[in-house]
Amino acid sequence: MFQEYRLQLSEQQNHYSEPIFYNKNNKQLNPRGLHKIFKETLDRAGLPSHRFSLHHLRHTFATLLLQENKDKVDLRTLQELLGHESLATTSMYTHIDFEQKKRAINSFLIGQK
Repeated sequence: MFQEYRLQLSEQQNHYSEPIFYNKNNKQLNPRGLHKIFKETLDRAGLPSHRFSLHHLRHTFATLLLQENKDKVDLRTLQELLGHESLATTSMYTHIDFEQKKRAINSFLIGQK
C-alpha cells in the first residue's frame, strides 16, 4: 500500500527532504491533521480514542522495533527514526520488559532449588 502511494507522488515529492504525506488539499500533513486522522481511525476500529495518543503510537513503534529486531536495529538508527537530538533520550526504549524480568527472576529461583 505504501509503495502504491509513493508511485503516485511527483518526482519532487519523492526527494528525501520533501514531506511524504499530504492532506486532501495537497498540502503537507501537519501534526493537527495527523492527530485527527489517528483519532478517527481509533474510533472506526472501536477503540477508545481518549485512551491513546500519537505519543503512545510513537513509543509503541520504538519499543516493538527494538524488541522484535534487537540484532538488526541499533540505537543510533532508532534515534534518527524518532528524530531525537540526544542518544540519552532514545536509550529509554532499551528498557527491559516485564517478561524478561520475570524470566530472569525465575531462572535465579530455579537455580536455588
